[in-house]
Amino acid sequence: MNDTEEEILNSHQKIGDDEERENKAIARFGDALLPLVNRYGFEGINTIGILMTRLRQEDPETALYLMEKSPAIIENLLPHGEELVLKIFDLAVQMLSSGALVTIRFLEISPRIVAEHNLDTLLKTAMLVCRVADVHIETAVSLIEKSPDLIDAVGFEGLEKVAEFTATIANSSWTYALKAVENSLFIINQLLNQGGETNGSGCF
Repeated sequence: MNDTEEEILNSHQKIGDDEERENKAIARFGDALLPLVNRYGFEGINTIGILMTRLRQEDPETALYLMEKSPAIIENLLPHGEELVLKIFDLAVQMLSSGALVTIRFLEISPRIVAEHNLDTLLKTAMLVCRVADVHIETAVSLIEKSPDLIDAVGFEGLEKVAEFTATIANSSWTYALKAVENSLFIINQLLNQGGETNGSGCF
């Protein structure tokens, strides 16, 4: 077998692997949607279809990733009600203008924030992160990944202050803004371990 034949064979193998992965993801995703379909019908969950379609148009691999992650996201949100699941996916559609990765990370952290706090805290977190994304998307992604731990440590008000601080830095240096987000939780924990306390506004 020459190099060209081997390359073609490998390409066909990759296509087959990708198709199998996608078929499995679609099957699991469909199963996860059944409780929502049973209650609202397919028209009632149109928002989820819109999200997947728009993601697929922009980045098929990202859409497939979310499809693989969605069953666990939906399963963890369902105890809080089917309506809440649809509200969160509807919000995710609105967040797409802030970037696909921001949207996906939001969905991934949503079960934890809803479980540990409430939907209102999640909605405020989404709006806050979108404002940061207007300045620098990567900083917003990093912030939303750390937002559950930051909220646990200093409340939503503290998260707001971290967001404002890092967005201000991002206007001058994206690199330092990312470092600020990455180090924020460590610094907060250091202060708390040294006897620092948060007051009602999340300040030390």
